[in-house]
Amino acid sequence: MTTSELGKAEIKRHEGLRLTAYDDGAGNLTIGWGHLIRSDMPNQISREEAERLFLADLATAEAAVNRLVEVPLTSAQFDALVSLVINWGSGNFAQSELLRRLNAYDYTGAQARLREHPVTAGGQVMSGLQRRRRAEADWFGREGIYTREELAAMGFTGRNVTGTPEPPTPTEPTPGAEQPTPGTTGTQAGGGLGNWLWLLIGGALLAFVVLSTDD
Repeated sequence: MTTSELGKAEIKRHEGLRLTAYDDGAGNLTIGWGHLIRSDMPNQISREEAERLFLADLATAEAAVNRLVEVPLTSAQFDALVSLVINWGSGNFAQSELLRRLNAYDYTGAQARLREHPVTAGGQVMSGLQRRRRAEADWFGREGIYTREELAAMGFTGRNVTGTPEPPTPTEPTPGAEQPTPGTTGTQAGGGLGNWLWLLIGGALLAFVVLSTDD
């Protein structure tokens, strides 16, 4: 799976763009859309370079979610998890209670864990991260929360999948089950009565023509 365009825009909105290096609040030197600066990087970049760094970070986060999640995901759920991983790191995600719940098909529990996720940096509670986790939790459920049985009924039984699960198509009537008798309900009944009226009118016209000819 890959992040939707809406998902990319939402992650960028959370991260914010800085073309000059800044402290992320936890003592990490950061630049662009939340990219951690390595020792060999400049302290100022162009928007084009920021985009390149963002796409590289996004690909790393997507690979982690695709590798670690073992259950079907909607597009919105995938986007929300990528947003978490790009901010929190794949190592933390791999050992998280959230992932454990998710891989046990506890989607509701995973969403709740995302909403109550630890939001400290450098030992300090970060109000910005609190808002982001709540937004990601809402995002996670935007296309629905399904049970394992519902997913199986829709044909989603393997690892994560692209797109949003659609409701199952109606099943065919069970052989031998009682079915309505044609011509006795709804428009069928109206259609049968109409046919009889046309037959009576046709017969009357035919009789009239015959009598006129005899005269």
